[in-house]
Amino acid sequence: MGIVAAVQESFTAKNHEINDQSEPNPEPDSNDSKQLQVAGGGSASAAIGILIRNMHTQVEVADLQDAEHAVRLLTRLILELPEELLLFSD
Repeated sequence: MGIVAAVQESFTAKNHEINDQSEPNPEPDSNDSKQLQVAGGGSASAAIGILIRNMHTQVEVADLQDAEHAVRLLTRLILELPEELLLFSD
Protein backbone atom coordinates (compact mmCIF):
# COMPACT_ATOMS: atom_id res chain seq x y z
CA MET A 1 0.00 0.00 0.00
CA GLY A 2 1.38 3.40 -0.93
CA ILE A 3 1.64 6.34 1.42
CA VAL A 4 -1.31 8.20 -0.10
CA ALA A 5 -3.62 5.20 0.21
CA ALA A 6 -2.43 4.54 3.77
CA VAL A 7 -3.07 8.12 4.80
CA GLN A 8 -6.45 8.29 3.10
CA GLU A 9 -7.54 4.95 4.52
CA SER A 10 -6.61 5.37 8.16
CA PHE A 11 -5.68 8.95 8.89
CA THR A 12 -7.74 12.08 9.02
CA ALA A 13 -7.44 15.17 11.15
CA LYS A 14 -10.95 14.59 12.45
CA ASN A 15 -9.94 11.18 13.85
CA HIS A 16 -7.66 13.09 16.19
CA GLU A 17 -9.93 16.09 16.81
CA ILE A 18 -7.63 18.42 14.89
CA ASN A 19 -9.34 21.29 13.08
CA ASP A 20 -8.50 21.46 9.40
CA GLN A 21 -9.68 22.70 6.03
CA SER A 22 -9.00 20.64 2.94
CA GLU A 23 -8.34 22.36 -0.34
CA PRO A 24 -7.60 19.80 -3.02
CA ASN A 25 -5.93 21.59 -5.88
CA PRO A 26 -4.63 19.96 -9.06
CA GLU A 27 -2.61 23.07 -9.90
CA PRO A 28 1.04 23.16 -8.80
CA ASP A 29 1.62 25.07 -5.59
CA SER A 30 4.38 27.61 -5.27
CA ASN A 31 6.55 25.14 -3.35
CA ASP A 32 8.77 22.20 -4.28
CA SER A 33 6.22 19.39 -3.86
CA LYS A 34 5.63 19.00 -7.60
CA GLN A 35 9.38 18.73 -8.24
CA LEU A 36 9.65 16.05 -5.53
CA GLN A 37 6.83 14.05 -7.10
CA VAL A 38 8.29 13.96 -10.59
CA ALA A 39 12.09 13.94 -10.02
CA GLY A 40 13.84 10.63 -10.62
CA GLY A 41 11.66 7.80 -9.36
CA GLY A 42 9.34 10.26 -7.65
CA SER A 43 8.43 10.70 -4.01
CA ALA A 44 5.14 11.14 -2.23
CA SER A 45 4.59 14.71 -1.13
CA ALA A 46 1.87 16.82 0.40
CA ALA A 47 1.60 20.43 1.41
CA ILE A 48 0.24 21.50 4.76
CA GLY A 49 -0.38 25.22 4.96
CA ILE A 50 -1.23 27.65 7.71
CA LEU A 51 -3.54 30.55 7.01
CA ILE A 52 -1.78 33.88 7.33
CA ARG A 53 -2.51 37.54 6.74
CA ASN A 54 -0.31 40.11 5.09
CA MET A 55 1.97 37.54 3.45
CA HIS A 56 5.48 38.73 2.56
CA THR A 57 5.22 41.89 4.65
CA GLN A 58 6.71 43.00 7.95
CA VAL A 59 3.34 42.45 9.65
CA GLU A 60 2.61 38.89 8.52
CA VAL A 61 0.51 37.17 11.19
CA ALA A 62 -0.96 33.73 11.84
CA ASP A 63 -3.18 32.27 14.51
CA LEU A 64 -1.03 30.35 17.01
CA GLN A 65 -3.69 27.63 17.27
CA ASP A 66 -3.48 27.07 13.50
CA ALA A 67 0.27 26.51 13.82
CA GLU A 68 -0.23 24.18 16.79
CA HIS A 69 -2.85 22.18 14.87
CA ALA A 70 -0.46 21.83 11.92
CA VAL A 71 2.23 20.48 14.27
CA ARG A 72 -0.24 18.01 15.82
CA LEU A 73 -1.39 16.91 12.38
CA LEU A 74 2.16 16.25 11.15
CA THR A 75 3.08 14.49 14.40
CA ARG A 76 0.09 12.14 14.22
CA LEU A 77 0.73 11.44 10.55
CA ILE A 78 4.36 10.50 11.16
CA LEU A 79 3.50 8.34 14.17
CA GLU A 80 0.84 6.45 12.21
CA LEU A 81 2.78 5.70 9.03
CA PRO A 82 2.86 1.96 8.36
CA GLU A 83 6.28 0.48 9.10
CA GLU A 84 6.78 -0.68 5.51
CA LEU A 85 6.71 2.96 4.38
CA LEU A 86 9.43 4.08 6.75
CA LEU A 87 12.93 4.50 5.34
CA PHE A 88 14.54 3.87 8.71
CA SER A 89 13.18 1.41 11.23
CA ASP A 90 14.43 -0.70 14.12
